[in-house]
Amino acid sequence: MKNLIFAAVILLFSFNTNLEASSNIASRVGGYFYASLSPHGTWIDIGYGTVAWKPTIMLRTWQPYNQGRWIWSDYGWYWYSHEPFGHIVYHYGRWYYDDYYGWIWLPDYEWAPAWVEWRYTDSYIGWAPLSPYGTFSISVGIHFTRNYYVPYNNWHYVHVNHFYSPYLTSYYVGPKYKYRIHSKTKYRTNYAYYNGKVRNNGIDVSFIEKRTGQKIRQTNIRTANDPRQVVYDKNRDISRDGLRTFYADKNELSRENLRDIEVKRSDRRSSLDLSRVELGSTRDLDRERIRKESSREENREIRKDENIRDTNRERNIQSERKVIDERKTDSHENRSSERLNTLENVNRNRNDVRQENRSRSETEVKRNESFPIPQRNNEVKRNENPVIERRTSEVQRNTEVKRNQSPQTQKRDSKQVQRSNSNTGSRENNIREQRRENTQSKQESRTIERPTQNTQRESGVETKKRNESNSPRQTELNNRNRERSR
Repeated sequence: MKNLIFAAVILLFSFNTNLEASSNIASRVGGYFYASLSPHGTWIDIGYGTVAWKPTIMLRTWQPYNQGRWIWSDYGWYWYSHEPFGHIVYHYGRWYYDDYYGWIWLPDYEWAPAWVEWRYTDSYIGWAPLSPYGTFSISVGIHFTRNYYVPYNNWHYVHVNHFYSPYLTSYYVGPKYKYRIHSKTKYRTNYAYYNGKVRNNGIDVSFIEKRTGQKIRQTNIRTANDPRQVVYDKNRDISRDGLRTFYADKNELSRENLRDIEVKRSDRRSSLDLSRVELGSTRDLDRERIRKESSREENREIRKDENIRDTNRERNIQSERKVIDERKTDSHENRSSERLNTLENVNRNRNDVRQENRSRSETEVKRNESFPIPQRNNEVKRNENPVIERRTSEVQRNTEVKRNQSPQTQKRDSKQVQRSNSNTGSRENNIREQRRENTQSKQESRTIERPTQNTQRESGVETKKRNESNSPRQTELNNRNRERSR
């Protein structure tokens, strides 16, 4: 029994909370807006209790204020839409293009013939949906709670001659040429308050009449409470039946007799700054609460960004340190390797130089040993042969003369011969010494290493031979001189 009572209490509590939630959403959205637009789209909670409507249109190129035409009325430029939901979303509320949700519509209770911004040149006229940051006041007109620039892609441009055409959709400028026109246009928003309603004067009618040469007639607007009277009908003639628009007060639009309300909730919030939006559906909300929550979220996001930046900085610093350490290690290794390479190259060069010097010295020694010694011997022999021949010839001559001459003459001749022999011997000795000196100088110039002891011994032997050869001759001469003196 207790369990049944507990279950019943839970069901009643949940039912009451659902009723409160549905009534709260109905008060924020508006019962009429919710009932009329639910068949044509979905309602989305974009954050902080703000509900927006998204049309179920499959075309990517679709934009608000696209399918319809402009009519000059007693309340300014009126957008006559060809879409079944156009009598609400183009005369109430604001449009906003979100990066995640796409085009979304925010409800508002203020009626206007069209909530748009204007741009124009001498040849083109353009319009775009007024953003939720734009609000209307009787004294000022349109003022913006935040600086917002509508991208050129969200603008419609048409030539002045086709601006008042009933087939306006076939004369839109292509996306490729929008930027060129948009950069040359002038901005204009001219809203006023007339007869208890908002008036959209927009582009001056006289300017269009001058440029087109066409006279534009004014059409009076008649209000209707029944939406079936204002829905677009191809067979309806505006000039005959007149222009009808749906107009209701705030109490009728915000009725709360709704039971089943479906609102999609997502973790992804809109890029729209809801703290700066001041529309009729959100005026009753606690603005300070929204701003505080938005500021808290901004602070959280800022902290997250700062934490991410700090982590990225630390990572970058660590990576830079690693790179610097690696570079240092690489530089030390490269320096050590370079030093080793230089030492190895120096040692190699030294070894190469030593080997080259050794090979050169060996080759020079071989050349000196093989070639110059026989040449010298041959030269010595060549130089000695003519002297010896001369001596032999002279000796033969002297012997013949002695045979033919008398003994006295033979004695004289023998003395002369001895003298000549002594002279010739001294000459020969001088010649030999000169030759030997020349050979020694040649040997020194050719860098031949020979022991000095052999040369000294040879010179000593030669001097002994000379002395021995000269001593008997001198003794004989001395003896002869003594005999003559006697």
